[in-house]
Amino acid sequence: MPRKYALLVDLRKCTGCMTCSMACKVENYLPEGIWWTRVLTVGGPGADLPLGNYPNTHMYWIPIISTDCTFCVHRRTEGVDPFCVQSCPMEARAFGDMADPNSEISKKMNKIHQNGLVISRLPKFLKTKPPVYYIF
Repeated sequence: MPRKYALLVDLRKCTGCMTCSMACKVENYLPEGIWWTRVLTVGGPGADLPLGNYPNTHMYWIPIISTDCTFCVHRRTEGVDPFCVQSCPMEARAFGDMADPNSEISKKMNKIHQNGLVISRLPKFLKTKPPVYYIF
């Protein structure tokens, strides 16, 4: 059976630290101004400004993975997760083969479905990598 690699991002765990962005940039030797993973801040008018007035403030982050991302193919051939997954301090990312029911990502997605949580993809206009799923 052919492999079907995918990335799962748990937005409930993401703190917007941008470690995934920096890990990707360093691991793939990306030049200045090029990002394969960037973190979109959803909140107030600035990156660190929440929406609303205290104590009713809201802010969350959405890591956007571009279509240029290779899921660190050079690491996968060595049996290692993509660097963004390995580097996430909040363990908000999971990676694996969706065709393998015993893979970490398959197990997590099954557990999420059983708990009634929503797994979704981002709109196509964001030009994100197709096999990236988000837990809201």
